[in-house]
Amino acid sequence: MILNRGSFYDDLHFITSILRPIKESIIQLESRDSTLSDCFVHLIKLAATIY
Repeated sequence: MILNRGSFYDDLHFITSILRPIKESIIQLESRDSTLSDCFVHLIKLAATIY
């Protein structure tokens, strides 16, 4: 079964560590008072998370 494999949870943790910052960036950048510098800062944070 898939859930019994130890690598399943490792893969799940990896995916959530990538998707959570993306979700938070989207939420922050959808606000009306976000600026171009906010976009740049979030882009740098995403790059650091993925790298």
